Amino acid sequence: MTKEEKSTALIIAPDTEFIGLLREMAVDPSVDPAKMQAILDVQERMMKKRAEQAFDEAMLRIDQELPRLVKNTPVEYEKVKGDPKSKYTAFKYIKYEDVDANLRPLMKREGLRISFTSVPRIGDGGGTMVTAKLTHRFGHFIEASMSVALDNSGGKSNLQGMGSSIAYARRVLTCMLFNIVTVGEDKDGVRDVEYINTEKAVEIDQRLRSLSDHDVYRPKFMAYMKVDNVDKIIETDFLKACNALDAKEKASKK
Repeated sequence: MTKEEKSTALIIAPDTEFIGLLREMAVDPSVDPAKMQAILDVQERMMKKRAEQAFDEAMLRIDQELPRLVKNTPVEYEKVKGDPKSKYTAFKYIKYEDVDANLRPLMKREGLRISFTSVPRIGDGGGTMVTAKLTHRFGHFIEASMSVALDNSGGKSNLQGMGSSIAYARRVLTCMLFNIVTVGEDKDGVRDVEYINTEKAVEIDQRLRSLSDHDVYRPKFMAYMKVDNVDKIIETDFLKACNALDAKEKASKK
């Protein structure tokens, strides 16, 4: 994922006095055009700076008010295909609409809006590159981009997989732009433990599911990590989980 900051000039209206000064200079034949251009350049830089400052202040206010959001939507798989009773919860995530419900009132108040664009990803099994653009009413904006593979889990068609991939990227990018913290289930307000984020949980779950003896190894892995779902792995144990999977994958290739 990449993130960059930009600003659109001439969004904040120049002061009335400054406009009057420009008019006088424009009709005065003695005014050096180069000096007039230099003044315009200075004004444009000032306007960009004001727009950036207004954006930063709006984001600071949102950051101080936005609560931690709880991952409460389970992703379930069947241990035995076609047997609903064999379903288990692989991990939990927070829906985009839940993120939006918490953000939208604050964004509306602060004059912010977020928009998304996507282009097909060439190679690596297809997928898409999604870009999120967060814009302030004075013109300053930041962007973040994320490359996602086509989601072909659960027997999805290519069209369904693309929709799922874009939805996933929108959620991740929004959380990234606003520095949103997501946590596991809220247990009486106790949130001292920091769990791995959804992106890492998906990564671990996919690596587990790619193993030929997935059904046998998964319970052993969970017992080793002392959790019942991958999203309950704490952040400080993420490297431990990856190392265990590295060793298992290496052994499986022999």
